[in-house]
Amino acid sequence: MHFHGRFALGRALPALVALLLFTACDDSSADSAIAADAGTGSGSDSEVDVGAGSGALNPCWLEGVPGDKCPVQPRGNLPADCPSGRVFESADFAPGTGPCVPSMPDWDCPAGWRPVPGFIDGSGNEDVSEGMTQFSLCEPPENLGEGWGSTLGDIPEIIEGSGLPDFSAMPTECPDGTIAVPGDVACRPMGTPCPTEVERWPQKAVLRAIASDYAGPIIYVAPDGVAGNTGSRISPLPLGAAALRAARGGIVALSLGTFDTSVDLEGAALLGSCVIGTRIAPSRVDPDRGAIELIGATAALVGNLTVSGEQMGIVARAPLEPEPPNHQIRNIIVQGALNRGVWLTEQGV
Repeated sequence: MHFHGRFALGRALPALVALLLFTACDDSSADSAIAADAGTGSGSDSEVDVGAGSGALNPCWLEGVPGDKCPVQPRGNLPADCPSGRVFESADFAPGTGPCVPSMPDWDCPAGWRPVPGFIDGSGNEDVSEGMTQFSLCEPPENLGEGWGSTLGDIPEIIEGSGLPDFSAMPTECPDGTIAVPGDVACRPMGTPCPTEVERWPQKAVLRAIASDYAGPIIYVAPDGVAGNTGSRISPLPLGAAALRAARGGIVALSLGTFDTSVDLEGAALLGSCVIGTRIAPSRVDPDRGAIELIGATAALVGNLTVSGEQMGIVARAPLEPEPPNHQIRNIIVQGALNRGVWLTEQGV
């Protein structure tokens, strides 16, 4: 990974860390002096000055302060606990401990890029805060930096020799069901060709080739499927919980047409007949969920179809424990989605 540019943390970092880690004493420590009973029977109080000239943020653990006035002094990290091997020491932590000094990165710059210091001042001179160590960033070539944001006509000169794909001849628009990626000079089809209206589904061999990891049963589903059918080509099921359960470990094969329902998919492959011929478009919109939700801890595959509707398109909510599932999304068009087309949640993959 390389940064295109520079940044500086400045001299304020140690003070900021110390401020964030400030630990208050009890109410009596708010004053600049703490009254302590002299214990001589004279009835007079003596004062211990903990403010003037001490330089400490917290007076609790200075020598001479009564121990019953303050909490136990916290212990920070030891240098051996830190990737950098160093800590910020302060009076707020036990001696020899504290928050870790960050371990700053050093980058291997690619050809044509030059290393520059990471900590600099406003004039571009090196400026390293106390306790920090200088590190390097990578600065892009001047012609590359000037080229970003330029017209497509300038792109070949910018990327020549950089290893980046040449997308100067890439189509700017593609028909439905096709796509162009950097390096393409023509639009390419997405997914498999559409079957005929009579066939309705791709051939079994095509379905198995797309979802080779899902060797279980193939359940055929159609918008006009009937509950209680067998799930074969001549007796398709509707798209619902029964079909999804029956296909666990296998394939839910969607026919040509539009399916007016949302889908909760777990441990199966959901395959359309073709990208532009099969559509998941629930009319009952729920802005808090996706038209297709990948749930549970077992991997799932979605492919060869279009998702539409004013809600999120495809959402993965699978748990991370014990292992995150390896979901796959292939050859999908998401149209008109609300907020997110494809969303991998914090408990996704």
